[in-house]
Amino acid sequence: MRLQLTCLEAAASPSDPTSRERRQAPEPSQLTRAPTRLPPRRACVLLAFANAWLAATPAVAQEWSAGADLLVYTDTDAVQVVSPQAHVRRTLDDDGGMISARFTVDVVTAASVDVVTHATPSFRETRYELGLSASKAFGAHLPSMSYRYSHEPDYVSHGGQLGWRSRLGTPDSVLSLGYWLTHDLVLRHGTSRNAFSETAFTHDASISFAQTLSDRSLLRFGYGLVVQTGYLEKPYRHVPLFTSESVAAARADGTRLDRSSFDEYRESLRPPEEVPDLRIRHALSVRGLHHLPDVRTTLRLDYRFYFDDWGLLAHTIEPAVRTRIREAWDLTIFARVHRQDSASFWRRVYQIDEAGTVPSLRSVDRDLSAYTTLTAGGRFGWESTSVSLYVDLSVAHTRYDSFLYRDRLTALIARVGGRFFR
Repeated sequence: MRLQLTCLEAAASPSDPTSRERRQAPEPSQLTRAPTRLPPRRACVLLAFANAWLAATPAVAQEWSAGADLLVYTDTDAVQVVSPQAHVRRTLDDDGGMISARFTVDVVTAASVDVVTHATPSFRETRYELGLSASKAFGAHLPSMSYRYSHEPDYVSHGGQLGWRSRLGTPDSVLSLGYWLTHDLVLRHGTSRNAFSETAFTHDASISFAQTLSDRSLLRFGYGLVVQTGYLEKPYRHVPLFTSESVAAARADGTRLDRSSFDEYRESLRPPEEVPDLRIRHALSVRGLHHLPDVRTTLRLDYRFYFDDWGLLAHTIEPAVRTRIREAWDLTIFARVHRQDSASFWRRVYQIDEAGTVPSLRSVDRDLSAYTTLTAGGRFGWESTSVSLYVDLSVAHTRYDSFLYRDRLTALIARVGGRFFR
């Protein structure tokens, strides 16, 4: 039987998360979580292995589905995240129409360098997130909408999304458009809302085009534009300052300024982080899929180029292989290389000039520094017509070029989950 690879589900790719990282404890949205969307019935026959890259579910759509996931994250910077999630979905039609609800709890415990270098004890915090989404097919078109609410003691976020997916004359050519608007309210522990309350807005627009090249190959191109305005700092982060004399003194002592030594040479003044109130971010991406039916294996290659008006450039490449071990069992292995340069105003050490002027833009956010991250992982899954289960394990190692508090970071991520259909 000749299998045809369609790009109906491949057309839409979620944009990279831009949720702001507080006190260096990672938002679980920054961690790879199992997809919660289930694929609709195909407008034409899908290549089953290629579909695995798009949604980790059986190939047959069901009217009702429910699932649960558990994500556990830990790293060498004393950050731990435990994040259970539950979701339910009702299929409305055969072309992607559905309604769904998702609830997530993130329990974060951290004693990272961002915390301890500010004489703050470790903290434990819980975040709650509710997500609702709906879509309904009208011929070759699939409009959709979503809402997301996130709450934690010092951070409240509301977000809404509108999407549109259209088949361009054939299921083999699909265009997808999306727009997210997010409003964030930033508060601070131990401070009243009247004394400290800041807001930020995020506009996230995306467009992608997917084209089936043959019954074994698919190619997708995407572009994302994110505009952030308002308060983009982290309210708990302060920047140590040095003078040319203190830097020279450290050099004369044979001391490298780092986490263990900076406190001895820094000035008493420690102003809060200050970054621009506007950030415009661009991302270009391409994805290729190719199936090898003789060995029941699918190859995937992703590349992403990122740049923004803060001067940050980044490249990410991710190859992956998924193979069907037995009829109901599959194994996925992937690797990822991410390399980025620093923001234009980033400095490992910020110095006060001879006139005593403090740098107007300053940050110790390691995500704005230059670094390289190598990630490797695997996924083992089992599925039937009514149940699918999976286990994910991955490890990421980051080497920072010029971060004052740390040179390396290693993180372990584990996920386990299941889907149930009726």
